[in-house]
Amino acid sequence: MSTATTTIDPSKLVDLYCRKSKELGEDDPRRELSTDSQEMQGRRWAAREGLTVRKVWTDIASGFKENVTRTDFDNALSALAAGETGTLWCFTLDRFSRKGAEDLLKVIGKTRVWFELEHLDSMNPFDRERIITEAERARSFSMRLSANVRRTKDYQREHGQWVSGRPPYGLKVGDGRKLFADDAPAGGGFTKGEAATLALEKLAAGTSGPDVVRMLDGHGIAGPTGGGWALATLHAMTRHPAYAGWQIAKVDQPSGRVRMPYLNRAGKRVRVGVALVSDDVLRRAQTSLAGKAVFPAPAGSTKAQHLLTDLLRCAGCGRSMSRVGRAYPCWARNQGSICKAPASVSMAAVERYVSFRWVERISAADMDDLVLHAVAQRWAARQAPESTREELEARAALAVAEKRLRRLQEDRQNGLYDDPEMARLYPSALRDESARVAEARKRVEAFTVRRLDVSLAADWEALRSSFEAADRELKRDLVRLAVDRVTVTRAPYQGAKFYGESRCVIGWAEPEVDHDVEVLAAA
Repeated sequence: MSTATTTIDPSKLVDLYCRKSKELGEDDPRRELSTDSQEMQGRRWAAREGLTVRKVWTDIASGFKENVTRTDFDNALSALAAGETGTLWCFTLDRFSRKGAEDLLKVIGKTRVWFELEHLDSMNPFDRERIITEAERARSFSMRLSANVRRTKDYQREHGQWVSGRPPYGLKVGDGRKLFADDAPAGGGFTKGEAATLALEKLAAGTSGPDVVRMLDGHGIAGPTGGGWALATLHAMTRHPAYAGWQIAKVDQPSGRVRMPYLNRAGKRVRVGVALVSDDVLRRAQTSLAGKAVFPAPAGSTKAQHLLTDLLRCAGCGRSMSRVGRAYPCWARNQGSICKAPASVSMAAVERYVSFRWVERISAADMDDLVLHAVAQRWAARQAPESTREELEARAALAVAEKRLRRLQEDRQNGLYDDPEMARLYPSALRDESARVAEARKRVEAFTVRRLDVSLAADWEALRSSFEAADRELKRDLVRLAVDRVTVTRAPYQGAKFYGESRCVIGWAEPEVDHDVEVLAAA
């Protein structure tokens, strides 16, 4: 029996493009319609026009800034140009672009873009002039807004007002946008301002970085992120002019963006608030750490190079174990922090043990083993990342649609639609939300049954040979198909021989998505 395959005419399809600027808060009067609300408007328009929504593209970014990449916007235009869809829907012209006619000329008279708020069609020659006019108006607004923001920030910097986002640990923004010592408790009877001052003064007095880290942790003072302290945190503090009371400017240098004291039009530094320490103390604190690199990276790529980087965990404190020399030591101990039982293990020994256990575990697994399913699942995602992304998007869309439908039903149960005027709106809203759920479920159906090829485990010797022959990058990927973490305990005594069974606990992978699978074994 033959099966007929039907293909939807692209002219009957529509993509939705939704965007909002992330910079605008909920209390900002210029805050635009949320992307969810834009999508709902687009789906209602598509239903009225008899079109099927093929894909929803979403960007949370500025439509004007030159250095902002809007991936979904570019993909939406590419899909439209390639004929994958007949129409691109956008809520309003300034959601599409604030670069004037530059982006609009790519579509006017060539492909169809419908602008909902203005009721304009890029394929309608009578709308051409208004589309270009409205786009140029939006561009002018953005340019004025950007210029006003720059002027405001320049004024604030000149007058010593803090404008650089969150202040550094130990300082807070107060009246007149000046910086003051943070009086919030830091632990151990210290305020955050006192803790920052203590750390910098100890460094300036010649105390080593690891000793300062141990001292702060020993006093029970939580670090800036709420956990323990690290040398990297101290390095950053000694290079922040705000601790000496100075306004800052971020300057691009070959080594990256650094904070420097801001110089006003007269070439002088500007006070931004209280100084927790003097210039001299900050300078001596920085000098005391000079030359003590924190996690020095190899020249060139900063990508992890070693087999078990980011998998190893110290059993004593739960923190990571990164390669130093020929070993993987506890991160906390290496950074001078406190660990009750810091582990350290030979790089060659632990890599050899985990590699052997990886081959042994997979080759011994039967077809129903969840580890094998996780391996097959992750391998498929590695080979076809776009398909995996589509499945995750489909399942996320279904979750959102079901949540919206439940909320609508709860609103009715709570009496929101008891009023006669509201009661007339409920049937239409229920149809819209139910159709949205049905459409989302239809997208997910294609992924309900997953074929997992677990033939990888068929031959122990072939598996071992393939693993050993893999280069370092591929071997790292292969290990992570089956292993989520390796917890290492401290050696019983210095120089003790490494026994992986007694010192390592391997956390094996589990399937990420719980759904039915069709297992394909080796022939």
